Amino acid sequence: YYALREEAGDLKDHSAESLCRIADSLPASEEPTLRRRRHRFLVDIGRQVERLGYSDDALTIYERSMRHPARERRLRILVAQGQQEDADKLAFAMAKAPFNEEEHQFLLSFVPRKMKHNHELCQRLAERVSAPLEDVMTMPAETRLSLGVERAVAAAFESENPGDRLVYCENLLIPGMFGLIFWSAIYAEVPGAFFHPFQIRPSDLYEADFVTLRQKEFDVCWQALESADSLLERASETYQQKQGIANPFVHWAVLTEDLIRLSVERIPVAVWQGVFRFMLQDLRQHKAGLPDLIRFPASEGFELLEVKGPGDTLQKNQKVWFAEFERLGIPARVIRVKDDPTIMGGRSD
Repeated sequence: YYALREEAGDLKDHSAESLCRIADSLPASEEPTLRRRRHRFLVDIGRQVERLGYSDDALTIYERSMRHPARERRLRILVAQGQQEDADKLAFAMAKAPFNEEEHQFLLSFVPRKMKHNHELCQRLAERVSAPLEDVMTMPAETRLSLGVERAVAAAFESENPGDRLVYCENLLIPGMFGLIFWSAIYAEVPGAFFHPFQIRPSDLYEADFVTLRQKEFDVCWQALESADSLLERASETYQQKQGIANPFVHWAVLTEDLIRLSVERIPVAVWQGVFRFMLQDLRQHKAGLPDLIRFPASEGFELLEVKGPGDTLQKNQKVWFAEFERLGIPARVIRVKDDPTIMGGRSD
């Protein structure tokens, strides 16, 4: 495989016929690393063949790859060629089990524009899109600019609700807890995952078979999520043992022992289970897009708050998380901050 890849060189230097021969010559293998590299190379070859105008050959090559964006490219070609039946069949398969979040987002955009005839699929995809709960908070522009919009909102909540605690954690709390709970699985000894002692993450962290190759280790880690006590014990133990060691999910400056304890006390185990399962569906995309603030009311419970200043909008990965919050019954909302036009420089006109 490596000899063939090196010999191929720059794919732009090959004819479509030559590229098809290269694709045919790639050895198949069940070894995970080679399989991933082969599928990635097939996508690259197919893309170049497609650029050269040989769509049918590109389709054949894409069909051999189980890696995004192979199915996306196939669907685009089928739609462009007017192969409606094959396009519908492929789109339904993609909607039922997307390779990753990118593929799902592609469908949400592409199908309503290019496959309007498929009312059933359009409806199915539309049902997955929901608008999050929103509230408006008005404050002086000077306050927003001096504190930063997130911290200004946190200060306003704490002032209006004595006893409330708001923590600016964005993508740091939930991914951080994930990193602590699943530390042993993330760094399990898997062939090809680590190449040198200073590697921060396994090389296949964002691959589709990441969990499958470590299923036993993940099963052990999931046992920590059977109760709040076991969850806290596991998180605290890992925190103390691994303090300061680099982990792509854990940011030690924010994830304190106090925050760990408070979050486990306030957030039900079922919620931790739900958000961790969602993260594992696509670690690359779902480790980001989480709300800016977590609010712990004085009495009980929690709430996630995404803060948007004037002119700011929700990103795709944020919309995805809010849809998941709704599905899991997690309290979450968007706080849209508007400048108070009656106050200038901290004084009323």
